[in-house]
Amino acid sequence: MSLIYIAYNFSFDETMLFIEGESKIKLYSVQDKKLMNQFRGKKPAWRPGKRELVWLDQQLNALLFSNLEQTDTLQLAAPHLWHYYYLDGTYLLVALTDGTLLKISADSHQITHTQQYSTFQKGVYLPQINMGKGYFFVRNRRNSGLEFYSLDNLERLCAYHTLTDEDWVVVAESGHFDGSANALKRMYFSDGKSTKTLDQFPAFYRRKGLLSYLLSGKRLEQMDLAKAFSGN
Repeated sequence: MSLIYIAYNFSFDETMLFIEGESKIKLYSVQDKKLMNQFRGKKPAWRPGKRELVWLDQQLNALLFSNLEQTDTLQLAAPHLWHYYYLDGTYLLVALTDGTLLKISADSHQITHTQQYSTFQKGVYLPQINMGKGYFFVRNRRNSGLEFYSLDNLERLCAYHTLTDEDWVVVAESGHFDGSANALKRMYFSDGKSTKTLDQFPAFYRRKGLLSYLLSGKRLEQMDLAKAFSGN
């Protein structure tokens, strides 16, 4: 039975072509149309501006990097990888299905930063990563939540939630918040002993324009939750 190939892509200099299908990756020379190599795996991608290929080997549970002369292996702790993105050709952003984000150096093929994203829920709906300038956000199709992270060090910046078409709230990792009037009446913080809706906190804990402030690269000091609950 012949293989059914499902994906293909040229190298940046258009000298090589990979074709992927049925857990096999075949690498061809464009000039003479000959098979150069083949690998077991899936989700192949070219490193931008380099003749280097990365792909996932599910049997090894690892990412493999090959420049056709040398192949490096990076073992993954989680059982499944659902997406990865090259960041300017210098880093690789990897999302695993156990809720782990990895930032990997494209040169050393080593992990430089890790983070956990909390929007992951087991089921048929996998989160999506959307890239911005200096940040990215993770969205889960199953709920209305977005989580924003810094591309620099994977620091979690804030969470954004929509309650209705008109009501929304943003909560920073520092504890500061912003949102529509109705949302602030419906969302609350808890210190483990009592709860308060967001509109009951002192006004200076609310930062209007919080999302754009954080995405511009600015940061806020950690809010003292005990003082916030005491009304100070």
